[in-house]
Amino acid sequence: MFPIDLVYTWVDGSDPKHAAKRKLYAKKTKRLITDSNCPARFRANEELQESIKSALTFIPWVHKIYIVVADGQYPQHLPKDARISVVPHSQIYGSMNNHLPTFNSHSIESHLFRIPGISECFIYANDDTFFGTPLSPNFFFTKNGLPKVLLSHKRLPEGPPNRNTPPYQAAKMNDMALLNKVYKKKHRYSPLHQVKAISKTLYKSIWSTKKFNKFLVNTSASRFRATSDLEPVGFALQVGLESGLAVRGTGTSYYGSIGDKSNITSLLKNISKGFNLYCINDVTKNPSSRHMAVYRNALRTMLPHHKYSMRIMDAQTPGKTYVIDPPLSKLSHVVRSQSRVKSRVNRRKLQTSLSLRRKSTTPVRRITSVRKTSTVRKNPTSVHSRPVHTQKPKITHSTYSILKRTPLVRPPIKKRKKGTRRVRVVKHKINILRIQKFQKLKKKNRRKK
Repeated sequence: MFPIDLVYTWVDGSDPKHAAKRKLYAKKTKRLITDSNCPARFRANEELQESIKSALTFIPWVHKIYIVVADGQYPQHLPKDARISVVPHSQIYGSMNNHLPTFNSHSIESHLFRIPGISECFIYANDDTFFGTPLSPNFFFTKNGLPKVLLSHKRLPEGPPNRNTPPYQAAKMNDMALLNKVYKKKHRYSPLHQVKAISKTLYKSIWSTKKFNKFLVNTSASRFRATSDLEPVGFALQVGLESGLAVRGTGTSYYGSIGDKSNITSLLKNISKGFNLYCINDVTKNPSSRHMAVYRNALRTMLPHHKYSMRIMDAQTPGKTYVIDPPLSKLSHVVRSQSRVKSRVNRRKLQTSLSLRRKSTTPVRRITSVRKTSTVRKNPTSVHSRPVHTQKPKITHSTYSILKRTPLVRPPIKKRKKGTRRVRVVKHKINILRIQKFQKLKKKNRRKK
């Protein structure tokens, strides 16, 4: 299999030098859109570290991991792996270094293929995108090295953007307008806001096309997001689908954004459902320190790769036959109350009693207590080996059922023969005609009398 690299873009907005530069260039920029300078776009919540851990857990076959950062910045607490390297902006812009410093992710994305030593096929990820399940290289690329594109159910928006259009929406509008000019006009669907597979040949093809080149240079030159930008990665994938340099892929994904505490709990529930990819976007403008602490704690302990890595570790240790998931007591709002547990036990009692009542024709036995026993699967060393709980109810005989009724016995369902419905309908019509004739004869007899 050919080598596949992983590329991240990252920025630390809390860095005082970076913040001072951003403030200086924001004053110089004419017609600056407020959303393009929003603090949430530059906030680092330690997502990068957890995203890399999820990559090392679920796609361990990845060749190299590149982190593209602003000059003078370096992410802390990275996993210790020889494959990880940090690349500053000045190494990828080349002859367009006059476009630096930049605070526009679209500008950075347009130069990713210029990373020194990057392989032909690579995966692009933001720091807030994660891997949720073990994935093979075939999930991202075909055998010939063509990237697989995951499309959403939402169409690319049409129409010229105005000053009130959000920058990400404006970039999609510009993509659609340019694609309609060059290719056939039709409805197109936007790529998912998730991890994306792409190739250097795709990048080179859009940069070498004269009709696209000036728009890409314009996007690279804008220091902040503007309404004239393209979305380079999404645009390249759309061109690939049109020209045959990319194919459509399949997979499950989840997109969510952090809000209040209840939103974080619902996010964790949805993420644990086994999606291939997921994204946790930070769109909060003024979050409290307590709220962010809860979110960071959840990032460190409650994501799918944490549970998966714990299973592997416990399976490898001798003497352990099953795995316990990490405790939920670290977040107070996630802990289940005692009342919920009691109601569940009572509900199970009722379900078992009803199932006994339906099956048997003799008076139903009443359940007085439920005893739980755990049986372990035969293969304790497997990754997915976990205790299987079975209920063995303690039963005492009784002459009355729980609901004080006679047992319900359902009669067997008889299969109807073909054509019987037609025969019934015809017979019914004949009967109606007979009744009508009889009524007419009655009227005639009355008149004669």
